[in-house]
Amino acid sequence: MTNFFGHNAIPSLPRSAQKIFLLVTDASSEALQFVEAIEDDEGLSGRILKIANSVYFNRGDSCESVVEAVATIGTAELRNILSASTLNDLFPSTHPIREAFWAHNLAVASFSRELSAHLAPGSESEAYVAGLLHDVGKLLLLTVDPARYAQITEETGKTGEVCSTEEAAYPFNHTEVGHFIAREWKFSDALITAIRNHHDPIQSLPPRSMSLIVRCADLLAHKLRIGFPRGYTVLQNNASLKLTEAFERLQLTGDRGRDLTKKLEKNFQQESEILALC
Repeated sequence: MTNFFGHNAIPSLPRSAQKIFLLVTDASSEALQFVEAIEDDEGLSGRILKIANSVYFNRGDSCESVVEAVATIGTAELRNILSASTLNDLFPSTHPIREAFWAHNLAVASFSRELSAHLAPGSESEAYVAGLLHDVGKLLLLTVDPARYAQITEETGKTGEVCSTEEAAYPFNHTEVGHFIAREWKFSDALITAIRNHHDPIQSLPPRSMSLIVRCADLLAHKLRIGFPRGYTVLQNNASLKLTEAFERLQLTGDRGRDLTKKLEKNFQQESEILALC
């Protein structure tokens, strides 16, 4: 794959980013470890202080240090903010579609975390990162080949066929690119597998696995049209049909699935306002 992209196209994972991703995916990480990692990055420190002093967290007294900011935000929300902020820095782009991709990634991350809380408690943080990274292959393709990949995105939105449309233009699809990046970055096997398999047939994915959780979260984001403009009705309709199958596989049928969908959508709307500050 490096022969196609070139050796410099795939960003290496900086030491600071490695440390952040290790911390956020480790349930035993403590507040002081987050403080140390944040203080190592001046830009990140400024962002965390800005968020802690925003209307979403400020309780009257402004935070003057990273220690105070971490205490104000709390480690649960901090994990989400750090994950999103770190990945956002790795694939900078001013292309209009980049904003849509990012909104979709944040939604899938949020939905993956909440689904994991219901179905696989204890792995919520890793599920969040898996959801955030599930389309990292798309971010790279948009970065290195923006004009062509924008056309591919428009076509897939109208036909509903994502991977096959990509494979008509490239010798791979975005899940394979994402799999390659995740291996290069030495992520866990569960993360690598979820990124690679998030377009696989639903019945082929193990029940309650991270791969199935991310697959379901991705379909839900498509159904809710998060990250895609109006007019992509085929993609949305296909996702709605497959989501029913995914919910059945996760044993979230009937009112349980509908109630959870409403909760996830509401939670994401609140969360996205905070993450917009990253």
